[in-house]
Amino acid sequence: QAAAIGVEPALPFPPRPQAPRSWLGLDVSKPDESITAHLPSLPPGIGFVIRTVTKAGPGDLAGLREFDVLWKMGDQMLVNEGQLAALLRLSKPGDEITLSGFRGGQPLEVKLKLGEAPEGTQPFPGDLVDEDGGRLRWIPRRHVPTDRTGVAPGTRHVRLPHRRIAER
Repeated sequence: QAAAIGVEPALPFPPRPQAPRSWLGLDVSKPDESITAHLPSLPPGIGFVIRTVTKAGPGDLAGLREFDVLWKMGDQMLVNEGQLAALLRLSKPGDEITLSGFRGGQPLEVKLKLGEAPEGTQPFPGDLVDEDGGRLRWIPRRHVPTDRTGVAPGTRHVRLPHRRIAER
């Protein structure tokens, strides 16, 4: 009926070409107190522990190992996963970066040539997923699955009135 009144039906948008995405070949997580206690020069809340290194990936080729602690990429302190993902998105496969960290309590600095994320893998494995429009969303790996709003299925929402509750 749309064509009958002079309006052409909408065509679906063509798929957006994906630029190659930079990849470290590492699975990282925030260090816990048992690790940071042994690294007094690591600023609080900064850095990641390498949990796994992809065989023959960029991290492996640069000599990184499980349990190395990374705290800087270039001159940027690594604060959280979103920042690391953003730094990777701003880089191109083939770029050489410097990662600073610790191995066995000793300072470590490696030069790493970023790879291209293999087909079907996320450049930042399991944590951040690229959505349409270039936005990133956080997917917690060790938590209860959530819906699009970040709320676990079956969670009850309670709306409280905006008034002060005093202790009696």
